[in-house]
Amino acid sequence: PPRSTHCISSAASDVYKRQTSGLDPVTGSVIDKLIISSVKTIGASAITITHDMASVSRIADKVILIDNKTVAWSGTPKEMMTSNNLRIKEFIKTINPKLFA
Repeated sequence: PPRSTHCISSAASDVYKRQTSGLDPVTGSVIDKLIISSVKTIGASAITITHDMASVSRIADKVILIDNKTVAWSGTPKEMMTSNNLRIKEFIKTINPKLFA
């Protein structure tokens, strides 16, 4: 069975933790679309804690990489794809290994 996921909700924001963990790519994409729809419908913000870079590229307006309790990098998904930050490169390699061949 998939691992437990968490969602915390208030009128102004939703927090999702590992929302696509253990899901196949098609189902993960459906979950991402639900998050996007929820944000647009409610007018809330969504904070997502994930290692799923494909999900990040679909749903994020802003990306923050926390490393050793510190903000190690922040920017847009587009900036993430061209970043020279080594930790960012490690993560995005999972969605586009050809960038680092």
